[in-house]
Amino acid sequence: MNNRENYKAKRRRKKLIGRFILTVFVIVFLFSAVFVLAATALKSQRDKQDAMNGDAKSNLDATVADSRINVAVIGTDEDEIHSDVIFVVSFDTDTGEAYFVSVPRDTQVYMTDSMMLDMKNSDRGEYIPSKYDTVGECKITELYAYAGSEKNNEYLVSTLENLLDVDIDHYVTINLAAFREIVDAVGGVDMYVPMDMYWDMSDTGGPIIDLKEGQQHLDGAKAEQLVRFRKGYAKQDIDRISTQHDFMFALIGKIFDSENVISDMTSLINTVYKYVDTDISLGDCLGYLKYISLVDMTKISMETIPGEAQNMYIPDKAGIKEMSDRVFRGIIAENTAESDSKQYTIEVSNGGNIMGYAAKTQERLNGLGYNVTKITTWYGNQQDTTIIYVPEEGMGNDLVGLFSDAKVVADSSAIDGGTDIKIVIGLKES
Repeated sequence: MNNRENYKAKRRRKKLIGRFILTVFVIVFLFSAVFVLAATALKSQRDKQDAMNGDAKSNLDATVADSRINVAVIGTDEDEIHSDVIFVVSFDTDTGEAYFVSVPRDTQVYMTDSMMLDMKNSDRGEYIPSKYDTVGECKITELYAYAGSEKNNEYLVSTLENLLDVDIDHYVTINLAAFREIVDAVGGVDMYVPMDMYWDMSDTGGPIIDLKEGQQHLDGAKAEQLVRFRKGYAKQDIDRISTQHDFMFALIGKIFDSENVISDMTSLINTVYKYVDTDISLGDCLGYLKYISLVDMTKISMETIPGEAQNMYIPDKAGIKEMSDRVFRGIIAENTAESDSKQYTIEVSNGGNIMGYAAKTQERLNGLGYNVTKITTWYGNQQDTTIIYVPEEGMGNDLVGLFSDAKVVADSSAIDGGTDIKIVIGLKES
């Protein structure tokens, strides 16, 4: 039996740690909740041992789990009709590492025959998509709407499992009202707005987006404008996802930097939970608050499924296979193993506008197992994109997904600090 078959067979078992972690998951909300998963990393092995010894005190399923837990997170519009934000989180309970994999809302997907038959039998046959080349073909955000309120989460989770070739253990669905409330509840978020943003969405019931480029304090309403804006980006939804990733880090940083927010987390959970559709009970969420102080923000990686933006976002099947093996199963393809940047020394040079960001990046990368030995300030021309300088082709590719907008440049002359790789932080990082 190969690695993937072993993995699939292993994951069919019920998971003590999966249920346990997800009780903490709902705490922080759509864009930051999964960071709380790391709070259980130091306790996970003891819980597994307790389960094997029959000593588990939790009322959750006392079954031994493997080390991976995968969660679908779905952010809906105000009317809860479309899935506006979609990502899958894979959390490794052994290492405490969490990986966010964003799926663009315009990703091309196909309803299965069983889905379409189910829709016909439930008198929703008229909603089976047919406007593209193939009956059942649609964007993933449209699939959520076509499925209807009774089946939308089920269909979306099943579609994500097929797209990514992964088993998803739980889902959390939450709407924009909760997003605004959680941002206001933590006192707003400071971050760099990457460009002037204007888009009048009032004709569809949305906000009038009007933000200026620069460092800003965002309340809930302004934060909603930031994460929903996409019309002005060159790559629209793909660039918007990059900004959403930036916001995730800014929001979670605000939450865990504030003693007042941490101390009033019970109130925060009660505020958010009424907007959440999930299989985790409110009682479980409140019961595991004590582990929130163990969160390690340095063990977070974010990336977007590879593909090409056309009239839809066409998934790159080969690229997704490589990403899924690496992210969800810890399998590194033999031809890419030699490019693992963890074997090299790295310099991080701050080319952005945020003081201390190089040190913050050093802490994050070292927490993921990389070896950042030097941090500096960049005095060259500032660029939006983070540049990863490497001495030869084939190196540094594993670092790209750790930044909002990054590319690898093979130029040994740019690496002048006695390290193997040099990362120049771009203006989009925050």
